[in-house]
Amino acid sequence: MRRKWLIITLTIVFVSALLPLSYLLAEPNLVTNGDFSDGSTGWDFDCDPGGCVNFDGNTAEIISSAAGGYTNLRQYLIPTSCKDLTLCFDVQRTDAGTDPDSKIRVGFLLWDDDGLIEQAHHDYGNASENFPVGTWHENNCLRLSEVWEPWHGDLPDFTKVGIKFFMGYYAGAALFDNIRLYCPAAESEPEPWVRTMPMTCWQVWINEDNNFQFIFWYPYKDKNFVKIYDMEGNMVFETDLPWHDPNLIVDLPDGYYMVRTYHGEEMIQEFLIGKPGPEM
Repeated sequence: MRRKWLIITLTIVFVSALLPLSYLLAEPNLVTNGDFSDGSTGWDFDCDPGGCVNFDGNTAEIISSAAGGYTNLRQYLIPTSCKDLTLCFDVQRTDAGTDPDSKIRVGFLLWDDDGLIEQAHHDYGNASENFPVGTWHENNCLRLSEVWEPWHGDLPDFTKVGIKFFMGYYAGAALFDNIRLYCPAAESEPEPWVRTMPMTCWQVWINEDNNFQFIFWYPYKDKNFVKIYDMEGNMVFETDLPWHDPNLIVDLPDGYYMVRTYHGEEMIQEFLIGKPGPEM
Protein backbone atom coordinates (compact mmCIF):
# COMPACT_ATOMS: atom_id res chain seq x y z
CA MET A 1 0.00 0.00 0.00
CA ARG A 2 1.43 3.33 -1.02
CA ARG A 3 0.39 6.63 0.49
CA LYS A 4 0.95 9.58 -1.84
CA TRP A 5 1.72 12.88 -0.19
CA LEU A 6 3.69 16.00 -0.86
CA ILE A 7 5.39 18.79 1.09
CA ILE A 8 5.66 22.17 -0.60
CA THR A 9 6.94 25.37 0.98
CA LEU A 10 6.94 28.51 -1.14
CA THR A 11 9.30 31.39 -0.47
CA ILE A 12 6.99 33.95 -2.14
CA VAL A 13 3.41 34.83 -1.42
CA PHE A 14 1.15 34.27 -4.41
CA VAL A 15 -2.07 36.21 -4.75
CA SER A 16 -4.27 35.21 -7.66
CA ALA A 17 -5.45 38.02 -9.86
CA LEU A 18 -8.01 38.14 -12.60
CA LEU A 19 -6.76 39.13 -16.03
CA PRO A 20 -8.70 41.82 -17.84
CA LEU A 21 -11.58 40.36 -19.83
CA SER A 22 -13.43 41.91 -22.78
CA TYR A 23 -17.13 41.34 -23.07
CA LEU A 24 -19.20 41.73 -26.21
CA LEU A 25 -22.12 43.85 -25.14
CA ALA A 26 -25.24 44.17 -27.24
CA GLU A 27 -25.57 47.65 -28.75
CA PRO A 28 -28.67 49.55 -27.61
CA ASN A 29 -31.71 49.34 -29.87
CA LEU A 30 -32.64 52.80 -31.15
CA VAL A 31 -36.15 51.63 -32.08
CA THR A 32 -38.95 52.08 -29.56
CA ASN A 33 -41.01 48.93 -28.93
CA GLY A 34 -39.28 46.96 -31.68
CA ASP A 35 -40.77 43.68 -30.46
CA PHE A 36 -44.33 45.11 -30.37
CA SER A 37 -44.78 43.90 -26.81
CA ASP A 38 -46.56 47.20 -26.17
CA GLY A 39 -48.76 47.08 -29.24
CA SER A 40 -48.46 50.09 -31.51
CA THR A 41 -46.60 52.29 -29.02
CA GLY A 42 -43.89 54.28 -30.79
CA TRP A 43 -45.15 53.44 -34.28
CA ASP A 44 -47.14 55.30 -36.95
CA PHE A 45 -48.76 53.75 -40.01
CA ASP A 46 -50.81 54.47 -43.14
CA CYS A 47 -53.42 52.14 -44.58
CA ASP A 48 -54.49 51.74 -48.20
CA PRO A 49 -58.15 50.94 -49.03
CA GLY A 50 -58.87 47.54 -47.59
CA GLY A 51 -55.50 47.17 -45.92
CA CYS A 52 -53.97 48.23 -42.64
CA VAL A 53 -51.58 47.26 -39.82
CA ASN A 54 -52.67 44.83 -37.11
CA PHE A 55 -50.83 44.60 -33.80
CA ASP A 56 -51.47 41.24 -32.23
CA GLY A 57 -49.44 38.61 -30.42
CA ASN A 58 -46.31 40.78 -30.13
CA THR A 59 -46.11 41.21 -33.91
CA ALA A 60 -47.22 43.77 -36.46
CA GLU A 61 -48.95 42.51 -39.61
CA ILE A 62 -48.82 44.87 -42.58
CA ILE A 63 -51.65 44.19 -45.03
CA SER A 64 -52.09 45.71 -48.46
CA SER A 65 -55.11 44.77 -50.52
CA ALA A 66 -54.81 46.95 -53.60
CA ALA A 67 -52.57 47.19 -56.64
CA GLY A 68 -50.34 50.16 -56.02
CA GLY A 69 -51.04 49.83 -52.29
CA TYR A 70 -49.11 51.89 -49.80
CA THR A 71 -49.77 50.37 -46.37
CA ASN A 72 -46.73 51.10 -44.28
CA LEU A 73 -45.38 51.01 -40.76
CA ARG A 74 -42.85 53.63 -39.70
CA GLN A 75 -40.88 55.22 -36.91
CA TYR A 76 -39.42 58.66 -37.62
CA LEU A 77 -37.05 61.23 -36.13
CA ILE A 78 -34.88 58.80 -34.19
CA PRO A 79 -31.94 60.85 -32.85
CA THR A 80 -28.63 59.53 -34.18
CA SER A 81 -25.80 60.61 -36.45
CA CYS A 82 -24.23 57.17 -36.78
CA LYS A 83 -23.31 56.37 -40.40
CA ASP A 84 -22.78 52.68 -39.60
CA LEU A 85 -26.43 52.12 -38.71
CA THR A 86 -27.78 48.63 -39.22
CA LEU A 87 -31.47 47.72 -39.34
CA CYS A 88 -32.49 44.12 -38.60
CA PHE A 89 -35.91 42.49 -38.50
CA ASP A 90 -37.78 39.19 -38.51
CA VAL A 91 -40.46 38.70 -41.15
CA GLN A 92 -43.03 36.12 -42.25
CA ARG A 93 -45.11 36.60 -45.38
CA THR A 94 -48.72 35.60 -44.72
CA ASP A 95 -49.99 36.47 -48.22
CA ALA A 96 -47.86 36.50 -51.37
CA GLY A 97 -50.12 39.01 -53.08
CA THR A 98 -51.67 39.02 -56.54
CA ASP A 99 -48.46 39.22 -58.54
CA PRO A 100 -45.10 37.43 -58.30
CA ASP A 101 -43.45 40.81 -57.83
CA SER A 102 -45.46 41.82 -54.77
CA LYS A 103 -42.89 43.64 -52.67
CA ILE A 104 -41.77 44.06 -49.12
CA ARG A 105 -40.00 47.42 -49.08
CA VAL A 106 -37.73 48.58 -46.27
CA GLY A 107 -36.61 52.21 -46.27
CA PHE A 108 -34.43 54.76 -44.46
CA LEU A 109 -35.11 58.49 -44.19
CA LEU A 110 -32.55 61.07 -43.02
CA TRP A 111 -33.00 64.51 -41.45
CA ASP A 112 -30.64 67.30 -40.54
CA ASP A 113 -31.35 70.58 -38.74
CA ASP A 114 -32.95 71.99 -41.88
CA GLY A 115 -35.45 69.15 -42.32
CA LEU A 116 -35.78 65.97 -44.41
CA ILE A 117 -32.72 65.29 -46.57
CA GLU A 118 -33.87 62.31 -48.63
CA GLN A 119 -34.94 58.70 -48.39
CA ALA A 120 -33.82 55.40 -49.89
CA HIS A 121 -35.17 51.87 -49.80
CA HIS A 122 -34.48 48.23 -50.53
CA ASP A 123 -37.09 45.94 -52.11
CA TYR A 124 -37.67 42.27 -51.41
CA GLY A 125 -39.75 41.16 -54.39
CA ASN A 126 -40.88 37.77 -55.68
CA ALA A 127 -42.24 35.86 -52.69
CA SER A 128 -40.95 32.54 -54.00
CA GLU A 129 -37.37 33.80 -53.70
CA ASN A 130 -37.57 36.41 -50.93
CA PHE A 131 -39.29 35.31 -47.73
CA PRO A 132 -41.60 32.51 -48.92
CA VAL A 133 -45.05 32.47 -47.33
CA GLY A 134 -45.57 30.77 -43.97
CA THR A 135 -42.02 30.73 -42.64
CA TRP A 136 -40.34 33.10 -40.22
CA HIS A 137 -37.15 34.55 -41.66
CA GLU A 138 -35.09 35.90 -38.80
CA ASN A 139 -32.35 38.48 -38.44
CA ASN A 140 -32.53 40.07 -41.88
CA CYS A 141 -30.18 43.04 -41.76
CA LEU A 142 -29.59 46.10 -43.94
CA ARG A 143 -26.80 48.61 -43.50
CA LEU A 144 -27.80 52.21 -44.03
CA SER A 145 -24.79 52.95 -46.25
CA GLU A 146 -25.47 49.96 -48.52
CA VAL A 147 -29.08 51.01 -49.05
CA TRP A 148 -28.31 54.71 -49.44
CA GLU A 149 -25.33 54.73 -51.81
CA PRO A 150 -27.02 53.16 -54.89
CA TRP A 151 -29.65 55.92 -54.71
CA HIS A 152 -27.73 59.01 -53.59
CA GLY A 153 -24.03 58.25 -53.29
CA ASP A 154 -22.12 59.03 -50.13
CA LEU A 155 -24.03 59.41 -46.90
CA PRO A 156 -24.55 63.03 -45.84
CA ASP A 157 -24.26 64.23 -42.28
CA PHE A 158 -27.56 63.88 -40.45
CA THR A 159 -29.02 64.23 -36.98
CA LYS A 160 -32.11 61.99 -37.15
CA VAL A 161 -33.17 58.88 -39.00
CA GLY A 162 -36.44 57.18 -39.83
CA ILE A 163 -37.30 53.61 -40.82
CA LYS A 164 -40.26 52.50 -42.90
CA PHE A 165 -41.76 49.12 -43.87
CA PHE A 166 -44.09 48.87 -46.90
CA MET A 167 -46.20 45.94 -48.01
CA GLY A 168 -47.88 45.84 -51.36
CA TYR A 169 -47.72 47.33 -54.81
CA TYR A 170 -49.47 44.11 -55.80
CA ALA A 171 -51.22 43.48 -52.47
CA GLY A 172 -49.94 40.97 -49.93
CA ALA A 173 -49.32 40.73 -46.20
CA ALA A 174 -46.44 40.07 -43.82
CA LEU A 175 -45.77 39.81 -40.09
CA PHE A 176 -42.85 41.75 -38.60
CA ASP A 177 -41.12 41.32 -35.26
CA ASN A 178 -37.88 42.08 -33.41
CA ILE A 179 -37.05 45.26 -35.30
CA ARG A 180 -33.64 46.54 -34.21
CA LEU A 181 -31.76 49.65 -35.28
CA TYR A 182 -28.29 49.96 -33.81
CA CYS A 183 -24.89 51.50 -34.33
CA PRO A 184 -22.18 48.83 -34.09
CA ALA A 185 -19.56 49.63 -31.48
CA ALA A 186 -16.37 50.92 -33.01
CA GLU A 187 -13.60 48.38 -32.92
CA SER A 188 -10.75 49.48 -30.71
CA GLU A 189 -7.22 48.22 -30.43
CA PRO A 190 -6.88 45.89 -27.44
CA GLU A 191 -4.76 47.24 -24.64
CA PRO A 192 -1.35 45.55 -24.53
CA TRP A 193 -1.13 42.91 -21.84
CA VAL A 194 1.01 43.98 -18.92
CA ARG A 195 2.66 41.31 -16.78
CA THR A 196 1.44 41.60 -13.20
CA MET A 197 3.10 38.48 -11.74
CA PRO A 198 6.33 36.54 -12.28
CA MET A 199 6.12 32.96 -13.47
CA THR A 200 4.61 31.07 -10.53
CA CYS A 201 4.24 27.41 -9.64
CA TRP A 202 0.53 27.04 -8.96
CA GLN A 203 0.22 23.34 -8.09
CA VAL A 204 2.46 20.32 -7.52
CA TRP A 205 1.23 16.79 -6.89
CA ILE A 206 2.16 13.13 -7.28
CA ASN A 207 0.31 11.80 -10.30
CA GLU A 208 -0.97 8.27 -10.91
CA ASP A 209 2.39 7.25 -12.39
CA ASN A 210 4.16 8.29 -9.15
CA ASN A 211 5.81 11.27 -10.89
CA PHE A 212 5.91 14.87 -9.78
CA GLN A 213 3.52 16.99 -11.82
CA PHE A 214 3.66 20.80 -11.86
CA ILE A 215 1.44 23.52 -13.27
CA PHE A 216 2.88 27.01 -13.75
CA TRP A 217 1.14 30.35 -14.23
CA TYR A 218 2.46 33.39 -16.09
CA PRO A 219 5.35 31.74 -17.95
CA TYR A 220 7.54 34.09 -19.95
CA LYS A 221 8.07 33.85 -23.71
CA ASP A 222 11.37 32.08 -23.03
CA LYS A 223 13.98 31.42 -20.33
CA ASN A 224 11.54 29.73 -17.93
CA PHE A 225 14.12 27.58 -16.15
CA VAL A 226 13.09 24.93 -13.64
CA LYS A 227 15.93 23.26 -11.71
CA ILE A 228 15.54 20.48 -9.14
CA TYR A 229 18.22 19.51 -6.57
CA ASP A 230 18.51 16.57 -4.19
CA MET A 231 19.16 17.11 -0.50
CA GLU A 232 22.93 17.05 -1.08
CA GLY A 233 22.71 19.98 -3.49
CA ASN A 234 23.19 17.98 -6.69
CA MET A 235 21.09 19.14 -9.63
CA VAL A 236 19.03 16.16 -10.80
CA PHE A 237 16.74 17.91 -13.30
CA GLU A 238 16.76 21.04 -15.45
CA THR A 239 14.50 22.35 -18.22
CA ASP A 240 13.54 25.54 -20.03
CA LEU A 241 9.75 25.37 -19.68
CA PRO A 242 7.90 26.24 -22.95
CA TRP A 243 5.60 29.23 -22.43
CA HIS A 244 2.76 27.54 -24.32
CA ASP A 245 2.87 24.32 -22.25
CA PRO A 246 3.08 25.16 -18.54
CA ASN A 247 2.48 21.55 -17.48
CA LEU A 248 5.62 19.72 -16.35
CA ILE A 249 6.04 16.06 -15.36
CA VAL A 250 9.28 14.92 -13.72
CA ASP A 251 10.19 11.30 -12.93
CA LEU A 252 12.40 11.18 -9.84
CA PRO A 253 13.02 8.52 -7.17
CA ASP A 254 11.23 8.72 -3.83
CA GLY A 255 12.71 11.35 -1.57
CA TYR A 256 12.86 15.09 -0.98
CA TYR A 257 14.00 17.73 -3.45
CA MET A 258 14.50 21.47 -3.66
CA VAL A 259 12.89 23.17 -6.66
CA ARG A 260 14.13 26.51 -7.94
CA THR A 261 12.58 28.47 -10.77
CA TYR A 262 14.31 31.20 -12.75
CA HIS A 263 13.69 33.72 -15.45
CA GLY A 264 17.10 33.92 -17.04
CA GLU A 265 19.52 34.30 -14.12
CA GLU A 266 16.93 35.72 -11.71
CA MET A 267 15.59 33.19 -9.21
CA ILE A 268 11.83 33.50 -8.72
CA GLN A 269 10.84 30.67 -6.38
CA GLU A 270 12.38 28.06 -4.14
CA PHE A 271 10.32 25.32 -2.53
CA LEU A 272 10.58 21.80 -1.14
CA ILE A 273 8.80 18.79 -2.63
CA GLY A 274 8.87 15.20 -1.56
CA LYS A 275 7.38 11.73 -1.74
CA PRO A 276 8.15 8.91 0.75
CA GLY A 277 8.89 5.31 -0.10
CA PRO A 278 6.38 2.50 0.48
CA GLU A 279 5.15 2.10 4.01
CA MET A 280 6.12 -1.11 5.73
